[in-house]
Amino acid sequence: MASSSRLLLSAAALLTMLAVAAASAPPYCVVGQGIPQRPNCSWYVRSRTCGTELTPYLKELAPMLKEQCCGELKAVAPECRCKALREMVMTEMSPSPGTIEQQKCWQAQAVFAATVVTEPECGLRTIHGRYV
Repeated sequence: MASSSRLLLSAAALLTMLAVAAASAPPYCVVGQGIPQRPNCSWYVRSRTCGTELTPYLKELAPMLKEQCCGELKAVAPECRCKALREMVMTEMSPSPGTIEQQKCWQAQAVFAATVVTEPECGLRTIHGRYV
């Protein structure tokens, strides 16, 4: 129980950090306007975290998924990218009340999602004007 509580608290802390970054986004950074309706990056995030344990073929698709994800994020205005990632984490990868393994998987995905814009991944700038 304590492990599960710690896991949820760390996931909540990560989402809070993404929320703070997204809070400084302009008002047009909303889903359906400045942010894609259904972001494809969640498949790439799954392919790089615990998704390969659930569906091994995702590992083979990772390069193609990365290209799609980076292309999609590149089309998003730099000031909307943090919020786009936050929306993806909140909607596409929401935690389930399932097993501890599922909660750990969601946490790993949330942590990795925050790094998708960085230089080693997509190399995209954000509202901060750098690869954050």
